Amino acid sequence: MLIRQKTVLSLLKRAGKPLPPMVFVKLIFLLRRETGLKKEPSFYDFVPYNYGPFSFMLYWDLGSLRQNGYVTPEKDRVALCEHTLELTEKEAAQLSKSIQDAVAEVLSRYGGWIRAPWFVASILATPGSRSTAS
Repeated sequence: MLIRQKTVLSLLKRAGKPLPPMVFVKLIFLLRRETGLKKEPSFYDFVPYNYGPFSFMLYWDLGSLRQNGYVTPEKDRVALCEHTLELTEKEAAQLSKSIQDAVAEVLSRYGGWIRAPWFVASILATPGSRSTAS
């Protein structure tokens, strides 16, 4: 399993509840934009889209995680499957401390108010935000 996929699982595990897809994508976007993962070339890249940031690779990986039984198949929420929680915890535990800390930081900073539509719009409107290259 790829590090970025383990990061997705770690975020879902730490969130502790199902996330609406837009909130989930915004949290992964913030991991990319505001943590050390912005220097990681194999992490998700994002492009501006109608409802905020969009990553083709994130949706590809999410489909793979659904197909392999890690994430629920529902399209209106992103959540971990109960029957693979133990395996998910093992996969997430293999992440470096810096990635685990980044996930915790983003959830503590934005987990409560990420739903505000102006928030991602303001991020995408900042100069240089259309490019993830640093």
